[in-house]
Amino acid sequence: MKANLKSTIFMVLATLPSLLAAPASGRTAAATNLTIQTTSGLVHGGINETAPLVRHWLGVPFAQSPVGDLRFALPQALPANATTTDIDATNLGPNCPQYEATTPSVYNKIIREFFIWGDDGDDCLSVSIWAPLNPTEAQLPVFIWIYGGGDTTGGSTVPYQNPQKWVQRTQAHIVVSLQYRLNFFGNPNGPFGNGSAALGFWDVRLATEWIRDNIAAFGGDPTRMVMWGQSAGAGMTGQQSLAWPNDPIVTGFIQDSGATWGVSSGYTDTLFQNFTYIAEAFGCTGSAANMTACLRTVPQADIESLIQYRVDADQTPVFSFQSKPDNITTFVNSSQAYVDGHFAKVPKILGHNMDGTSLVALPPYPYDTAPNATAVLQVTLQFRCPAVYEAEYRNSINQTTYRFMYLGNFTNISPYWWMGPYHSSELPMIFGTYGDFRGPGTAFEQSTSEAMQDLYLAFARDPVNGPANLGWPKYSENQIEIFGNGSSPAMPVDKTEINAACADYYTS
Repeated sequence: MKANLKSTIFMVLATLPSLLAAPASGRTAAATNLTIQTTSGLVHGGINETAPLVRHWLGVPFAQSPVGDLRFALPQALPANATTTDIDATNLGPNCPQYEATTPSVYNKIIREFFIWGDDGDDCLSVSIWAPLNPTEAQLPVFIWIYGGGDTTGGSTVPYQNPQKWVQRTQAHIVVSLQYRLNFFGNPNGPFGNGSAALGFWDVRLATEWIRDNIAAFGGDPTRMVMWGQSAGAGMTGQQSLAWPNDPIVTGFIQDSGATWGVSSGYTDTLFQNFTYIAEAFGCTGSAANMTACLRTVPQADIESLIQYRVDADQTPVFSFQSKPDNITTFVNSSQAYVDGHFAKVPKILGHNMDGTSLVALPPYPYDTAPNATAVLQVTLQFRCPAVYEAEYRNSINQTTYRFMYLGNFTNISPYWWMGPYHSSELPMIFGTYGDFRGPGTAFEQSTSEAMQDLYLAFARDPVNGPANLGWPKYSENQIEIFGNGSSPAMPVDKTEINAACADYYTS
């Protein structure tokens, strides 16, 4: 009896590898594969530890590391022989160089989950992919996520922006987070050949091309990809939507709190004063070529520390990391680019939150009084009104557009009574991370989160009619979707009252 039992166990163990390798019911062989051939090399991923129905490939390089002669250069594709490289993609790599200002804010004093959790460094041009273990289709729609952070902070390690729970819940989509260079490293504005180039902007384009060329191997559909950004990431998303009117790569754009409308503040540092100041601070002097070559050898952490010191000390002149628009791919006047027809003719979602509390000074500790209402309204309109004008213009030229306003006020995301639906607070709802800190979510919070997730996914599947088929009217019907208003997770309302505050925004 014991011998037979031992023999049976041995036979089961012997066949276990083939059993694990075999596709499960409804699962393709590709979906069980954790090793993927890409143009970057042979990428070895893993099963997510906290979301076991999610596969991930983290920190996969899409470009050569921008170090040495490639610092301050446009991103360079990996060489053709990179395909033979073995890449361990089981852990997130470094975020792009950045600093955290110490001026008190909602983010650094109350809700730190919007900052990166992990190291930063030069070797940061990477993508991270989250895909379901049991996909509902052979090829799934894809979200290309562009993080915000004022072009100063952000990365794939921001805990509130981890998509694993959303992917686990639906098994119906893929999320790819890409990293782009920030602040001085993304917009160095130096006296060299591409001194005015927006390096972060070009990082995003090259990453998007990499995703287009490789996502099918991960189970994604390259013909159903949506670019989605928030705040500065929404601004970046909007720039991409203008840059390649005939080749946007994606089939839709989502801009949370960052519209593409208006005239930029202008390119003013024509003498490269910021670049020169930083170079000379590290003893890099002489000709433009010598200064640049020298600064390329300075550790990125030292450069970031210098910038942070000046910002925290409120020294003048204030550093301004700029790039000179070329009016071919980047524009001084994005409104005019629209009028000239220089935009991708694909659907968009334009959204904003009810107020801008997080971007004004904190009330005195213990934070028991509300911030100045006038200041909050001013910041609120900075995000709402460009969205109003972009949506109205798109509507006038029959471009499919959806709009939303987020009103959610949940104590685990907004722990102080006056915080409300502050800037960025919608992101934990969409990513499904709302209950990861300060307690679990309520039933209504969960319903709101799932409503937002489902409508976003409907847009990725069918950017023209997907949300409308689930009850989110197109903006052509003069409706705006309201999320988390207390009586319903999602409901459409007339645009009139929400738009009214922006009637004179560009004329006052």
